[in-house]
Amino acid sequence: MQSPVPVKHFTPEEMTPIFEVMRRYGEDERNKVNNKINQHLLITIVSDDEIDQAKNWGGSFPNQFNKEQRLRFLLNERDHGQKGFNPGRELHGEVKALYSDQIKTLMSDFKNNQKTKYKYPIVLVYSHYIPCAGVPKLGYSCSEELMNYAKGNITNFIMLVAYSTTFKNTDEKRSFDFMRKGGINAFMRMPNGSYAHTLKVNPPNSIDVITRTFQREAYVCISKCFTSYQKDRAAITTYFINYLTYQCISKSKATGLFTELSKNQLKECLKKELDKNVGDDSVQSSKKNKKSVQYTNSYFQLCFNRSIEVSRGLGRPRSNLDEPDWEPCQNRNWNKIYTPPGPRRNKDKLSKMVCENRVESKESLLEKNKKPRNKWDAGQCFTFFHDMTLKVYCKKI
Repeated sequence: MQSPVPVKHFTPEEMTPIFEVMRRYGEDERNKVNNKINQHLLITIVSDDEIDQAKNWGGSFPNQFNKEQRLRFLLNERDHGQKGFNPGRELHGEVKALYSDQIKTLMSDFKNNQKTKYKYPIVLVYSHYIPCAGVPKLGYSCSEELMNYAKGNITNFIMLVAYSTTFKNTDEKRSFDFMRKGGINAFMRMPNGSYAHTLKVNPPNSIDVITRTFQREAYVCISKCFTSYQKDRAAITTYFINYLTYQCISKSKATGLFTELSKNQLKECLKKELDKNVGDDSVQSSKKNKKSVQYTNSYFQLCFNRSIEVSRGLGRPRSNLDEPDWEPCQNRNWNKIYTPPGPRRNKDKLSKMVCENRVESKESLLEKNKKPRNKWDAGQCFTFFHDMTLKVYCKKI
């Protein structure tokens, strides 16, 4: 395998020919669809030899690039209707490429191609507009998503981005900041057709190390509900957090540390899972005080949202699913964090002692809280949480 190509190799003079080929190809493809729109995206993965050879291509890609499907052309998509991606706004090409594994597929083809399999991969992205950042009410930044992907693959490839201009609602400084953190070099097309190296940066030497995980922070927050029987409740709380997290990430396409998009998706999913699992039907006693269930649900949502914000990523259980110990997963596909089939089908992993002590724990708490109360308190919080988890996990033990 070829050693990584140093950044100094990617001079404006070296990169201008291949970026111009990408720009022309992208504009031609865009015009076939709608010549009134500006934004389009083209992605390919090449070797340093191919970058050098581009000056002899005559302004267009060699036939094998199309024949071997080495190009990905994408337009922003209106009315995409995809949950978790702000259905009311356009779905940008960078996010489509990352969350539909298009770059992953290109990389696989590059490594399996006899001509390039031993070459160092160079990911080239041509976007009419600089990858967005801070666009109001969009819910994500394309430059942050590219940064997160590039940073999680610092030993596998280098990414270069070329663009023609900056969209009026994009925070250009934030876009540069995101790309800088990901080791992404940026080039802007000048009026004379050449390209200026607007962001020159070396790839990071290592992936960010995190110490605070979402699950651990959520456990600490929810644990404030504890009043007694802490060992049993710690096991139930831990299992419950693992259960909800698994439901939300087992089919996710997100990877690495939190981004604005992946945080929003996780928050939305956790809210739905809480609404599904914490309700009047989960406890008989809750029917006497429905507000208690509402407060419990709200408190858990508060804990989850806070934990997402104060941590930078997810954790992987170090041992049993009912032990509150997680190791940080700063560079891992979310759907690979938990070993299938996950908490849902591992009820037998929850300590039997938890369920055997259930009646005593419940009765003691109900006795403590049997007088009518107008305000939710910590004791009630865990009474209903305890009953709810029993419904999910203890039935078959």
